[in-house]
Amino acid sequence: MSVLPLERRRTLLANILLLFCVAIEPFLYNVLQSSVTGVATSSFFNTASTLFAFDIGGMTLMLGLFCNEIATKDRKLVPTDLIGPFRTERNRWFLSAALFFASAIPVFWSIQIYGTQVRFLIWVAALILALAERHYSAIQLKKDQPKN
Repeated sequence: MSVLPLERRRTLLANILLLFCVAIEPFLYNVLQSSVTGVATSSFFNTASTLFAFDIGGMTLMLGLFCNEIATKDRKLVPTDLIGPFRTERNRWFLSAALFFASAIPVFWSIQIYGTQVRFLIWVAALILALAERHYSAIQLKKDQPKN
């Protein structure tokens, strides 16, 4: 955020949307958690999980847009050797957003694998992909550093 030009309308709007998504995420998570532990109808739990998927998808989309803004060569916001890693991170955020938005499709609520809705499995897959990419990036960064 420190290198992003906040006076740009698009950046300011994305930041406001990100803050809104961050603000409602704990509420939606609490609704999901209380639905699991308490007595809630399946349609209520479906709606809550759909809204949670849209919320997390929106957050990851905004983070991807921020990385895209940074990775634009014309803006010269970061040194050119950092543009590649920011593009990789942007792509990871966009993929994660796509997975969360796709998980909100109603069919992923009705299909279950071993008693777990596919929607939740997609969320876990998005998390695993993000962690694996971050680990891979750390390994690449260590390889690229000059040895003493």
